[in-house]
Amino acid sequence: MNDFRADPRAMQILSEAYQDIGAKMRKISALGTDRRDLVFEAAGDDEMGTEIKENLGDPVTKIEGAFVAIGEVVDNQTTVTKGMAAKLTIAENENIVNVHNGLKR
Repeated sequence: MNDFRADPRAMQILSEAYQDIGAKMRKISALGTDRRDLVFEAAGDDEMGTEIKENLGDPVTKIEGAFVAIGEVVDNQTTVTKGMAAKLTIAENENIVNVHNGLKR
């Protein structure tokens, strides 16, 4: 690991991008029960509607659950990336101080 480089500013930009994605996923997820309910309402109550509900109900529920899970993963990634950006910034600032202190001797 002779050539270690990290850019705290780039990491901060990445965390902001994840934050934007997380916000979009929350917006998508918020409508999930409405979409699922709409499928069931649109299917109706007759024999064909029952078949539609049986064929579409489980996939719709899984898709909406996946949106929620993806949003949670993105939120976690945002937190981790922000934390890494902060740690890199601290390390960079400490390195600058150490270099300046070394130059004063």
